[in-house]
Amino acid sequence: MKIFTTILILFVSNIIVAQTASLFGKIIDSRKAEPVPFAAITINHQAQKGLSGWGSKTTNADDKGWFRIDSLKEGDYSIIITAVGYLAKTYPVITFKKDTVILLEADLYVPCKYDDKKNDPTCPKCHKKNKVVPIVYGLPVGELDEDNYYYAGCEISLCDPNWYCKRDKTKF
Repeated sequence: MKIFTTILILFVSNIIVAQTASLFGKIIDSRKAEPVPFAAITINHQAQKGLSGWGSKTTNADDKGWFRIDSLKEGDYSIIITAVGYLAKTYPVITFKKDTVILLEADLYVPCKYDDKKNDPTCPKCHKKNKVVPIVYGLPVGELDEDNYYYAGCEISLCDPNWYCKRDKTKF
């Protein structure tokens, strides 16, 4: 599944008071396309040369994945989003200007032990490729080609192996 991040900058001068900026958005599970409740969002002000920043602010998303941080001064910020069971997502530099609202939709990713082998059909046991076939999920229609595929059945999770080594009878 392609992970995407959308940053939309809206200039809204009537919403913000005292010439500050705001960050709000929603945290989404990239595999399930569902909200990630209670994720932690930390925003760090990056001080300019010769000036000191105010440090950082942290908030948590609500039970539907929504969050908001107000009263941000102009400047560059880094944003880190974390949630239990997910890989952290980092935005190294986002620039805030006065009277700006930034909408951030962030996809968090649950790591899967098969991800590192997704594009590599090398068996982890025998280190060969010649007896490795792709795993097919779902209900096959027609004749089965068991020489070129391994049929794994209809049940699919969010973390399934991609390859089968016939020599070692190993899914990876």
